[in-house]
Amino acid sequence: MKRRWPSGVLLLLALLACKKSTPSKGATDDSANLATQATQPAETRQDGSVVLSKPGHKVHHLTSDRTHLYFAVGHRDRTVLLRVPKAGGATERVAHIGANIIEIAADDTQVWVASWAGLDAYPKTGGAPRNLFKGRVHAFAVGETDLVYSTKDTVRVALKSGGDSKSIATAQQNYLSSVGIDDTHVYWMNNRSRTLFRAPKTGGERKAVAQKVFPAEAHPIVVDGEFAYYYQGIPRSFRRVQKTGGEPTVLGTAGFHFRGMALDAEHIYWGRGWAIIGASSDDDEGWTTGGRREGKGGVMRLAKTGGESTNLCELTGKVVALAVDDAAVYWIDADPGIVAKKPLTR
Repeated sequence: MKRRWPSGVLLLLALLACKKSTPSKGATDDSANLATQATQPAETRQDGSVVLSKPGHKVHHLTSDRTHLYFAVGHRDRTVLLRVPKAGGATERVAHIGANIIEIAADDTQVWVASWAGLDAYPKTGGAPRNLFKGRVHAFAVGETDLVYSTKDTVRVALKSGGDSKSIATAQQNYLSSVGIDDTHVYWMNNRSRTLFRAPKTGGERKAVAQKVFPAEAHPIVVDGEFAYYYQGIPRSFRRVQKTGGEPTVLGTAGFHFRGMALDAEHIYWGRGWAIIGASSDDDEGWTTGGRREGKGGVMRLAKTGGESTNLCELTGKVVALAVDDAAVYWIDADPGIVAKKPLTR
């Protein structure tokens, strides 16, 4: 049995060194000021992609605002939220999270973290987080003014500015896998009924948007002005359906080890990577034994109307999260443990 150390262990140690002991969640002395923990120059690779940060193989989850990328490193009580400028620069520590993360999102003033411990809003400028829900969150998504999250058996919506949440659907019997949101409705998957539902954010009758849905994991539901997009686990494919309901359209195949999904005006983006088949491992301690590697990494793009997908970056091993804006696509590659981007050509 061979010990495998992450390539970014020195950066991770530098980011954690400012605390001699594990801080309590949201402790004022931990998040009151954003301090630069590590500075690494951006590295442009031969395929045109740019490495922005090298936090190591325990990096996961990604979101963005207009100027920064936010991501997490570590697991359980060692989970830390970091950020790096999109243009390149210092990797900064935002906050200690201290729980396994389900999803993160950012707006102009705060970073939302849904975790096994609850749902919290962390100010970007520092300070204690604002808690919206205590308990394990199963899925989470943010809209312009509202957010939607699911618990063990309930879908709830709340204003981002605060206040009580509203129950949209109950008695889902622990089969909730994904949620989404737009200006007027919330969307969710129920794995037992194999159905994509939606209901008004203000409450009201739910409606089946698509049936015979087979989501393999808790993948996102992403919506634009007309369609809801989702990942079909059996067979592995991307589909879209009118938000008001109808027959889903198969857009293309997703490939092996699909992770993340994002939209721009014309395309769908997702990550893929290898996986170890038949292994016995404890990634939290860095041990791996046996198994074989299958699959190939990539930052994939597909037209919203369907067709052949394109790999925008061949120099990837295991893409686990991504984001997109008008200028570039951004991703986390857990092998070798980097945060990267590639400018988009239209």
